Amino acid sequence: MIKLLKKHLLNPIIHSARPHFCEHNLDRALLEKWPVKKIHEPFTLDLPMPDGFAYDQKSRMAFESHRHLKFPTQYLTCIPNASVLGGFVRLPSGEFLRESDWRTKYFLESNISRSRYHRHKLYIDGDCYYLDILFSANYVHWLTDEIPRLVSALPFLPPTTQFIVIDPIQQYKSESLAALGVTADRIVAVKGYYQLRCERLWYATPTNDMIWNLKVLSEVKNTLLRACVEDTESGPERIFVSRNTLLNRKRLANEDELLPVIESYGFNVVRPERLSLAQQVSAFSKARMVLGAHGAGLANLLFCPPAQLLELQDSRFAPRLWYWKLAAMLGHKYYSITGPVVESKGWLDTTFFIKPDSLRQYLQSSLLPADGSQRFNGLVNH
Repeated sequence: MIKLLKKHLLNPIIHSARPHFCEHNLDRALLEKWPVKKIHEPFTLDLPMPDGFAYDQKSRMAFESHRHLKFPTQYLTCIPNASVLGGFVRLPSGEFLRESDWRTKYFLESNISRSRYHRHKLYIDGDCYYLDILFSANYVHWLTDEIPRLVSALPFLPPTTQFIVIDPIQQYKSESLAALGVTADRIVAVKGYYQLRCERLWYATPTNDMIWNLKVLSEVKNTLLRACVEDTESGPERIFVSRNTLLNRKRLANEDELLPVIESYGFNVVRPERLSLAQQVSAFSKARMVLGAHGAGLANLLFCPPAQLLELQDSRFAPRLWYWKLAAMLGHKYYSITGPVVESKGWLDTTFFIKPDSLRQYLQSSLLPADGSQRFNGLVNH
């Protein structure tokens, strides 16, 4: 009975707060006279249009709308008595700092953003840096958002800064932090439902979601390559990123049917979820062609030399633009094949299949030595 009363009466009251947001962190910092440091100059990105998309109006318009990108100056501010909660930073005034429009939407849909009472609270003395912004539990967000952001901020942080990470800490997080010189004794592991107040919280303003210039990405790449790969170490030149062991998140419904075709062209099957960060970095460090369905494992393209990415996508949500952006920023060639949808419950939960003959046609035309025949590029609908 008490549980039912709590569910139907107390929960609506407990989770009825209306969070407020600070739209301009830099303006607030200057007004309050908080320490502010410029850590990255503004920059622009002009991404190349992938070959083979001109005929498809939907795809062409999607790529065109994201080709020319501008990013503001990035700042590091020191906020006294700030709190961290649910992937967001909260000022002493109670306002949350906005990360982006789409992240704010997810935050507002969660109970934690509307909670009036937090039973679990901690206070940390000294300088702190919050490493677990919303979605950083996802490998690709950590690797291409949190780590580049930290790389920009790290040279400007006090040497005694403690780094707040959600407990339990995934192995790839501890490995990447160690590679950046963040030792275990400076990491504070905190349960995600805790409200954590910091004496001095250093906050790096985001540039944009997972979008960085080549200098920052190269620093991340080279740091992890030095930490994880020996100079003489060899690796496969062709990699197929499998999702077959991810149960309900396989996405590619007929992977088993495609494997004989894939392996006949010399691809090594890699299952990133079974590998440590060091093993993933090593596996992709020599890859000249990466093939796989849309998913976090494709973020390892970051560690490849100049390469081709062939992304397999469902026809409902294609073209998905994120890995095209990453490939373009890194100087890789990007291609895509789409297949019919088997089942779709949303953008992240759509299953599809690729016809073996369609994949064979692409691999045949793109991988064989140049002989004067027409190379097959771009988006293929089957």
